[in-house]
Amino acid sequence: MCGVATRNDYCEDCAPEFNRKQDRGRTYTRRSTAAYQRWRKRILASDPVCLWPEGGGRRCLEPATVADHIIPISEAPERIFDLANGQGLCASHHSVKTAEESRGIFRNTRAD
Repeated sequence: MCGVATRNDYCEDCAPEFNRKQDRGRTYTRRSTAAYQRWRKRILASDPVCLWPEGGGRRCLEPATVADHIIPISEAPERIFDLANGQGLCASHHSVKTAEESRGIFRNTRAD
């Protein structure tokens, strides 16, 4: 997030904000941070419908319920809150994209 090159996902200053931590018996992840919620809200506001290509130039057009990182956080942790690295997808197409990423296929639905 801060741009400091590290061997881990985040520098020592940023890591506490994003890594799992225990607080009063509850576990928090980066998705529960206020910064992530702001990013998610802005992505879904800019992409209110799913951007998944259906073929023949058509799009899914179901309501977007998932703010997806085009380039996964595991590949580019510094782009976690980059609005250009976000897209709105429906839950079913987000599952398809996640499965593709586990096989090494990365898809930017904005460019298709």
